Amino acid sequence: MEHLVRQRKSICRLIAYGIICLYVCLSGCELVTTQTPKTALPADSVIIETQYLPNYRDTLQSVYLSQVGVRETTGNNDGTEVEAYLKSTGLGKGYAWCASFVTWCHIESDIEAVKSAWSPAWFADTSKIVYRKSWINTNYTSQPGQVFGLYFNSKKRVAHVGFIYYEDSDNYYTIEGNTNTAGSREGDGVYKKIRPKKSIYIISDYVTP
Repeated sequence: MEHLVRQRKSICRLIAYGIICLYVCLSGCELVTTQTPKTALPADSVIIETQYLPNYRDTLQSVYLSQVGVRETTGNNDGTEVEAYLKSTGLGKGYAWCASFVTWCHIESDIEAVKSAWSPAWFADTSKIVYRKSWINTNYTSQPGQVFGLYFNSKKRVAHVGFIYYEDSDNYYTIEGNTNTAGSREGDGVYKKIRPKKSIYIISDYVTP
């Protein structure tokens, strides 16, 4: 009889766990669990309870897509949203803000990343670089939320940054601050752009899987 009771309890536990796993799969969350040992735990032990991990890449994408359409107030690197971007890097209105926009989006997504209005700073940490134009690998596949950099010969450095949110065989679809319909690095708002892959100099990724 006891054997049947234990067997039924085991089946119930399996069914319950199966329901939880199904819920996690449908909700798109990762499930982190720990099993409670059958033996007694020391008094100072800490049990990590079941928790759901946020999808930071999706969050970041939601944040920067929500900013598309923001425009400067007078065309002089100003306006409520633009000044909020600049404030995230310790600056006031009037400064170029493409990198500040990238910083602000990471902060809003609770992602630890660069806090700088200087575009090259987004590629200073080589461990975060996932693509360079000079690399032989031409089959690189990007991920939403990665940061791209454009190199300007006139500046002799990366001088414009933005987010990749999609790609096809020839182009990256991007979200960029301080640009315009022409794709300038000194624009008037946040725009969706299409950049040829061959124009992208470098890509970094600050989203932890």
